[in-house]
Amino acid sequence: GPGLTGNRLWAVPLHQGSLWGTYESKEGDWKGLKLGAGVVAAGKVFNDIENSIILPSYWTLNLSAAYEFEMGFTKYTAQLNVDNVLDEAYLNYGTQYGTPRSFRAALKAEF
Repeated sequence: GPGLTGNRLWAVPLHQGSLWGTYESKEGDWKGLKLGAGVVAAGKVFNDIENSIILPSYWTLNLSAAYEFEMGFTKYTAQLNVDNVLDEAYLNYGTQYGTPRSFRAALKAEF
């Protein structure tokens, strides 16, 4: 509408990104262990179409650990992920709080 020309879309940060790194041990006593860490970041966003409400930028730290092992003819992977390790409070998409610290565990079997 009139007066909105040139405004940014609401709930869409101008800058956002993520970076993830993983270490995998392939030999010795720790063979099969994988450790990872990542950061997700988003810049400031407008919370309305008039661009009058600005929400702050945020970043979250995420960690993972996995262990691969074999039993018989089956390969297993046990994994634990911790998202938002520092329990950062932030608004996601401009209208709802982002996920607080959370844990996910998984066990995968490959035959």
